Amino acid sequence: MAKKWQDVEFVDYKERQKRRRLRKREAVQEELASTVGSQLNLSLIIFVVSFFVIFLGAAAYLMTSEQNYEDDRESKMYVKARTLLGDVRFRKIAIDEPKPFNRQTKVFGKGIFQTGLASKLELETFDSIIIKLGSETELSLDSIEVFAGNKRSKTTLTVESGEIVVDALRSSGGLVELHGSGIAVYAGKALFKLEVKPNQLEVKVSQGVLSLEGGGSQMELSRGQEVLIKDQIFGNPKRYNAAAETF
Repeated sequence: MAKKWQDVEFVDYKERQKRRRLRKREAVQEELASTVGSQLNLSLIIFVVSFFVIFLGAAAYLMTSEQNYEDDRESKMYVKARTLLGDVRFRKIAIDEPKPFNRQTKVFGKGIFQTGLASKLELETFDSIIIKLGSETELSLDSIEVFAGNKRSKTTLTVESGEIVVDALRSSGGLVELHGSGIAVYAGKALFKLEVKPNQLEVKVSQGVLSLEGGGSQMELSRGQEVLIKDQIFGNPKRYNAAAETF
């Protein structure tokens, strides 16, 4: 009987040991699962935080780059004086009183220039388009656009009266649009002269090609050609000695 009781005790002891080992194994597994879960949660948190930091940094960089691009573009939308001689006056809009033009001034966007008798003014864009006003000339700067990665400009002008010369030969691809006596003149890399009188426009091309439009007509002029347009009616283009003409 004693041996049987000892056998029962032994079996019970083995069962307790077995249960103890099982609980210990389960505890280890739970601890491992908890540790892995914590690490996964930490990794997920680090990933999410890193993603948002990178996202916000990229967004800030793009916004800064775009703002820098716009600032650079706007900073180039001007004309400045290269040469000024005699009586030169300027007003921002037509109703303003013309005042003596300061040679050091950069004119952004719009403005009206006037030269007096025996006076002249040379203006220049950031991409080296030169606009020369002769004596007793009135010229409106209508707009300046900057494009092609902020490397080129398009300058729109209106010649109210007088004579101007446009020299875009040294420009890196700038464009010019001029209006006078109801005619529009478009030019790229060219050297040409316009003289505006009441209801009359005379155009001479030294180098390059011009496109003229107005009065329902179109015309192209090239090196050594001139045309006289009266009341928006195009005359026949003629040849002239460009080498003998002073621009």
